[in-house]
Amino acid sequence: MITISKPKQEDSEDIYNLIKASWYATYVNEEVGIIKEDIDAIYNTDPAPGIKALMNRANNPTERDVSFVAKDDTRIVGYIRLRALDNEIELLSLYINPDSSGQGIGTQLWEKARIGDFVVTTRITDDLAEKIDRLYKNVSEEDLAIKKLQEIFKNPGPLSVKLENNPKKARALRKKLSKNFYIPKELIEKYDLF
Repeated sequence: MITISKPKQEDSEDIYNLIKASWYATYVNEEVGIIKEDIDAIYNTDPAPGIKALMNRANNPTERDVSFVAKDDTRIVGYIRLRALDNEIELLSLYINPDSSGQGIGTQLWEKARIGDFVVTTRITDDLAEKIDRLYKNVSEEDLAIKKLQEIFKNPGPLSVKLENNPKKARALRKKLSKNFYIPKELIEKYDLF
């Protein structure tokens, strides 16, 4: 059973290890030249600075920062950290243990953070958008597409994710997107989607 709670000081090392494991699972790919040592260089082989920073945030959160951990019976399997800004929320971190992926843990963390009526906007450079568009228009083999995407995202340029608190816009966007997907009636009613 997964429980969601605020992180405690003693969770810092486990959160740090979760983040590092997520990076290993996501980014290590020898075919494109990213090896485990590259991730170690980012996180420093001595975990103390990263753990110290996590402990500091857990013990001294700002009034605008929100963070939660997801725990199963034995370990931390998810972590989210957000910052509230005027009428927006900035997603600072969202990590799920690779072994626990696909179990709805990310959704539970989002729900606990109560951001259901926010609209997520991802901003990328025009150059990156053009590269992605060309890729999808010209590559039909999945393996080749994945390899090409990894090459593109080696140096993506500036990226940002923005969460906007706008219930009316969120509802309209959900309705528009639902035309392309089947959404069970129970979910529509449970979450008052439209």
